Amino acid sequence: MVTSSQFLIDSESKLREATAKMMAVMAAGTTAASDEDMSMDDMDMSMDEASGGKP
Repeated sequence: MVTSSQFLIDSESKLREATAKMMAVMAAGTTAASDEDMSMDDMDMSMDEASGGKP
């Protein structure tokens, strides 16, 4: 029973820390990746064997 309550306390602590970090990033007006970083325009999405795709 003690380990279960310790797990819950630890989980809540980690959740609060993650939430605080996320809120800090949002308040600063920055993002982890901009839309330009997420562009897949230069990626080869073909499914032929030459590009390593499965037939």
